[in-house]
Order: sequence, then C-alpha cells, then structure tokens
Amino acid sequence: MNSTADLGLRYLRGDHVFAQLIRFALVGGASNITYLLLFLTLNSAGPLIANIAGSILSTVIANELHRHLTFRAAGRVTWFTAQWEGGGLAVIGLLISTAALAALDSYAPGLSPLTRAAAVIALTAAIGGLRFLALRGFVFGSPSAASTAERGENRSTESEDGLRYSRPGGDARSAFPLAPILA
Repeated sequence: MNSTADLGLRYLRGDHVFAQLIRFALVGGASNITYLLLFLTLNSAGPLIANIAGSILSTVIANELHRHLTFRAAGRVTWFTAQWEGGGLAVIGLLISTAALAALDSYAPGLSPLTRAAAVIALTAAIGGLRFLALRGFVFGSPSAASTAERGENRSTESEDGLRYSRPGGDARSAFPLAPILA
C-alpha cells in the first residue's frame, strides 16, 4: 500500500505539466536564494557588481537545473543551448519587467508601497509563467515520442496507482539538494 507522500513524490517526479511547474518553482526559489547569498557576499564590491554577478550566476545555475531536473532535457539539450536560449529568455523577461515597472511609475506615481509591491509580485509571477511556457515549449521541449523511444532517453513506467512517470537518461542527483526527491 502506497502512502500519500509516496504518491505525491511519484507525481512530482513525473513529466506532467503541473509536476514540471512545481519543479520550476522549486528551482526558481533555489535560484533566488543563490542570488541573495551572492548579492550579500559581493555587496562590499558595490551593489551594481553584486547584482550583475548574482543575476548571471543564479541564471546559469537555474538554466542548468531546469535542463536536468525541471524538464529532464540533459540528453536532448546541450549546456550551451540551455544557457544561450534560457539566458536570452531571462534577459527578455528582465526588459519586459523593467519596462512595465517604469510604466507603472509613470502612469500611477501615487501608488502605496503595498500596492506597488503587489504589482511587482503579480508582474514577476506573470513573467515567470511566460518563462516556464517558453522554456517548456521551445528551449527544453520534448522530442516526439517515437524519437525518444528510438534513442532510449526516457524509460516510462506506470506505477501500481496508475500514475505514469519517466526516468530520463540524465542524472542530476548531485546538482541540487532536492534532486534525489525530484529525479
């Protein structure tokens, strides 16, 4: 008999959109913590340098974790492709969010700090959702089922409870503290 926790972990390890979205959010949270630690560590060199270094390194780490854990694309997508395309999406997201926040300041200058914070959170969530869709559909998109089966990249298994999950060829267990749970 499977416990609810086992069922939840099995689902989280699957290739379902919602399971990928949860892994995406976990990787994003870890990336944000990485950014914060780098920013605090490098802040003595100046906040601009700390921000740039933290942004670049946390984005590189996030792209690699998305390649291995979130979308299980290590066998299909190279490191360079993940960094080039995933990094490009991050830059586009930064430009869109910066323009949107500038527009907010221009069109609604009298917003309270709480309303402004809510707008930033909503904007960040919307851009994160668009980034998830772009990464899932364009950068780390799944190959056709036939080509996957031919290459033997995914070993799909149906569990006793009827959930389908796959174990891709790439192993990211050492790349991320939650990897044993998610991989």
